[in-house]
Amino acid sequence: MTLNLHLMENTQFSPCKGIISKNFNADVMVLERPLTKNTKPPKFSITLFKNPDTKTDFIVQVLSTIFHKSQKEIKEIISQIHEKGSGLCGVYTKEIAETKIDIVRKLAELSQSSLKCKMQKE
Repeated sequence: MTLNLHLMENTQFSPCKGIISKNFNADVMVLERPLTKNTKPPKFSITLFKNPDTKTDFIVQVLSTIFHKSQKEIKEIISQIHEKGSGLCGVYTKEIAETKIDIVRKLAELSQSSLKCKMQKE
């Protein structure tokens, strides 16, 4: 099957309606819609939970290395964890949140800590 581009010259084509992909085979033509300016990926919050078996030093290490928090932010989050039972570490796109959760869980396992964390859609 061949695609005759000359026949398409007179066709009304708007980038808002879709773009013909440069990567197509003879049997399939793929139309891609560009993201509109108002489309934003969903965000996910990550929360650490209070656990009497988890040492504060380990939580400080996690917050500074994985979540890149300042000393002031670390103190606030640890205070939230002790007072309310949980502390918000940050809000990220899904892929980043999943990666951070995986790293925290693996570090907790390696450190024989039972630190619990959860991601939740905003």
